[in-house]
Formats: sequence, structure tokens, C-alpha cells
Amino acid sequence: MNMQSFEKADSSLTIRCGGYGQPLSDSLVPLSHPITKKPFLQSGCQELEHTRACNPNKRRIFSMKTVAIVGSSRNDGDAAKLTELLIHHSNWELINLNDYQFSYFDYRHENRNDDYLALMKKIICDYDTLVFVTPVYWYAMSGIMKVFFDRFTDLLTLEKDLGRQLRGKNMAAISCSVGKHLGDYFWLPFSETANYLGMKYLGNLHTIAGNVNHRELSQLIAMIEKEKPEVKAE
Repeated sequence: MNMQSFEKADSSLTIRCGGYGQPLSDSLVPLSHPITKKPFLQSGCQELEHTRACNPNKRRIFSMKTVAIVGSSRNDGDAAKLTELLIHHSNWELINLNDYQFSYFDYRHENRNDDYLALMKKIICDYDTLVFVTPVYWYAMSGIMKVFFDRFTDLLTLEKDLGRQLRGKNMAAISCSVGKHLGDYFWLPFSETANYLGMKYLGNLHTIAGNVNHRELSQLIAMIEKEKPEVKAE
């Protein structure tokens, strides 16, 4: 594993970039961007049946899109401000987990008809790079983000074919808090989930609320864009 780290002693951000190995790898759509209020472009995935994932043999010739997935307890806090800045610099699309209704992981899968699986079908169909944005709550990701990650188990049990389509996609993570970053252990749920699902973990970045380093944020965005997978037609 090659790991490259960009750190400055006087900086509020740490960017840690690297790749992990290879073990697994429409549709509810908000009508408008939760922050900019601009309408989302409608994709062909919305024409798919609710229970069907996109056809991997009919994918686009060009690179697919990147999406920022934000999970916070409120829509007007530090994570929202960070996300607005991220979208401004990157022009990525945005999914706000607060726009969806899904519950904790259930061993009996009695919640299989909530929004989670339909949301995952949209994400897998439309995007090849997933950038998770979360505030730091008690030394960990936010509660709603943890529930989202717990429900990945549904892709190993209920929707195995859908889960396999995560293979080869990219993942990155960005956090924000009023304090310094918590070190590599904070990022384990992201990096090891990507590793297990066969995704490529691109790296992570911690920001200080109200003191975001625009240059290093742009540096992370450029690194993610450089690693965007090329999608070829059959």
C-alpha cells in the first residue's frame, strides 16, 4: 500500500492520500440541491424499475460523476458550510442524508422498504466516486452517517448483485470540528469499508470549522478528480 501524506505544522487541515487493496463491489432523487436550490439534472437511472440496479454493461463512455454525501444532525451547521464550499470549488453533486428516511440496520430486514436501498441504487448507478462529509460527534462520524454505513450490510445480504457493483469505485472522506483531527483511527470505518467492498480509498481531510484552508481543500479535490475512474462502453 502506497500512502502519501501532505501535512503542514501551521495548517488546520491534514490531507492523507493513498490506495487500499482489492477484496466486494433509481430511485429517490431530491428535486433540488439542498444548499444552492438549483434543480438536479435528471438521469436515465430514474427510469429504471425500483427494484433494479443500473446495467453495468451499458455504462457511459466518459468518466462518471462524483457525489458528496453529507450526514449531519442539522442542515445549517458547520458541515453544511463546509459542503457548500466543497460544492463551490468542485461542482460535484450533493446528496444530503437528511432528505431520506432510513432506519438502523435490522437483522430481520423489516426495514427493506425504507429509502436506503433505493438511494444506494441511485448512488451506484450515477456515481463512481463517493466523498463522505461528516461532522465529528464524540470522536466519531455523525450518527446518521454511521447508520448509513451500517446499512451497507444490506448490500451483502439482500442486494448482493448491487453490492458487487461498488467494486472499483472510489471513496474519500472529509470531516469538520472545532478541534484538530483525531488521527488515523478516526478514518478506519471509511478506509476499511472501502477495502472490504473492493473500492479504492483515495484519502481523507479534516477541517477546522470556520477556518477552512481553501488551498488544501482544492488540493484534495484535484487529487480526487485525477483518480476518477474511466468508464468504457461494452
